Amino acid sequence: MVRGGRNVLRHHQRYLGESRRGLAVFEVLWDADEQPVDFVVVGLNDSFAGLFGTNVQDVMRTRISESMPELFRDWHAVLVETAQTNGEQEMETWHPGLEAWLKISFYSPAPNLVGLVLEDVTPWIETAAALAESQIQLRENENFLQTILDNAPVSIWVTDPHGNRIMVNKRYMEDTGIGTPHPSVTPEEMEMCRLTDMKTLMSDTPQEYEEQLTFRDGKKHTLRTIKSVLRKDNGEIIGVLGIGVDITALKQAEQELWKRTYIDPLTGLYNRRYLEEEMRRLDQGGKLPISVVIADLDGLKLINDAFGHQEGDRLLCAMADVFRRASRPSDILARWAGDEFVVLLPETSYDEAKHYINRVGYLCEGLTGNPIPLIASLGAATRLDRRQTMSEVFAEAEKRMYKRKTLSAKDTRAAFALSLKRILLERSDETEAHMANLQILGQVLGEAIGLDNSHLYKLQLLAVYHDIGLVRIPESLLRKRGNLTPEEVEILKTHTETGYRIASIVPDFQQAADAILAHHECWDGSGYPKGLQGAEIPITARIHAITDRFDTLLFGRPNSPAVSLTSALRELKVGAGTLYDPELVDQFVRRVRTTDVLDFLQSSNPAVDRGLSRSYS
Repeated sequence: MVRGGRNVLRHHQRYLGESRRGLAVFEVLWDADEQPVDFVVVGLNDSFAGLFGTNVQDVMRTRISESMPELFRDWHAVLVETAQTNGEQEMETWHPGLEAWLKISFYSPAPNLVGLVLEDVTPWIETAAALAESQIQLRENENFLQTILDNAPVSIWVTDPHGNRIMVNKRYMEDTGIGTPHPSVTPEEMEMCRLTDMKTLMSDTPQEYEEQLTFRDGKKHTLRTIKSVLRKDNGEIIGVLGIGVDITALKQAEQELWKRTYIDPLTGLYNRRYLEEEMRRLDQGGKLPISVVIADLDGLKLINDAFGHQEGDRLLCAMADVFRRASRPSDILARWAGDEFVVLLPETSYDEAKHYINRVGYLCEGLTGNPIPLIASLGAATRLDRRQTMSEVFAEAEKRMYKRKTLSAKDTRAAFALSLKRILLERSDETEAHMANLQILGQVLGEAIGLDNSHLYKLQLLAVYHDIGLVRIPESLLRKRGNLTPEEVEILKTHTETGYRIASIVPDFQQAADAILAHHECWDGSGYPKGLQGAEIPITARIHAITDRFDTLLFGRPNSPAVSLTSALRELKVGAGTLYDPELVDQFVRRVRTTDVLDFLQSSNPAVDRGLSRSYS
């Protein structure tokens, strides 16, 4: 059954020939059950007919099931649905016969009519497919590029002209946290990065910087960055491309190498090499006047031998600290050699340099806690004329330093002697009274056997400094009560050799050095350290052995009680010929018995002050 819609059909036919699209209008054939069974061509343009390899005259007023069976077969369901619902549908499909993509619009212009609009969209589909493929490829390329960037061993980022990071690679993000909600870089550091970005934007060439950034490990790192301007093809600025290499370890290595080259590792002052280079530089220019101060630290060898190099190192560091406290930031401090220091004082007159020397002296005097006083001989010279070289100024300062050292040598030696005596008294059971008693007893016995003044002076030194080597023995061992182990005894015995080394380098003690070494030798060769016997033992050491034992017996010690005068003299006689020189023992006993020498002695026991209120029987 054919139903109307003639007015609509006439309206559509006006456009069929005008459109380049394929256009067709079909009239619906219904069966008795009101179901579409076929479609009759009532309107068609050449474009539509051409797509199906026919012409308009051949198919007009024909059923499409007969004239266009391919169309009827492929699109029958859509045509039926459109006829029944009077709705609209659109689809894109590949037509194998035409080898083309078709865009088909189904619609019902009026009841009982179905219209079709066909358009060959193959170019658009292929273009869209190509675009989609290119987008996929672009994404793959972007992913590939990001993979390359993320695996790069350097930091890479892009900052837009406003300072915003628009791209960061994995390394940069992991190191700095930039690109995450919690960056570790401080605002101040970001501001410095922004300043280098701005400098780069104003330049036509890549720029290189060193930038300090706080990494996520909480430490400051140094990045060596190369920054360049990114532009589009039309010249528009995209931003700044940054590539950064973490050179923190390199900087630390460079700094360590510089320190090893120019810094004294013990004191932290500049070393001789740096000072020589600085003096050569000053020869070429620099403001005048410039003064040079040279200091020689007295007693370093004594400290090293008496207390060990560790204590000597502490003395050097103390001297370096004095120079730091006395100096200005512009002054150049250096350790020139083992015990010599040099200070360059820019824009400093000679009078000001002398004030500097006085300031150093005051600071040295104010130091406490060192076993030996911090004493330095200093000399200064000033460059006033550019024709004068720094080496010449240095030589003049050195000459004045040695002159001052010579003039103050006696006072320096006296200060060292007093310091050694004080240390000995502090660290051992030695007492002032024991030293005084030994001097009295030694003088009496020495005069009895006719010793000259030189030997008598040695006895005076020996009385005070015979145990000076104890300053090197651990204090815990010196103060130990009870029996010593064999190992501890051997350690204790080393004090004679240490005392000899100390005495050998102190001019005032040198003549007593052999006696200090031998003061524990025995007449029969059973002593130490050399096992000397008889007259091989220096006479002063033989005298000291008798007087030292007598004073110890007579007044006692914390671990051995005092004995009577008779018992003390009897023990000396028992030891004569084995421990002591027998002739000297006889002379000593005779003098003690026949003179009032005992009246001049005082209690030497460090634990008991017994005075002289005792009878010697």
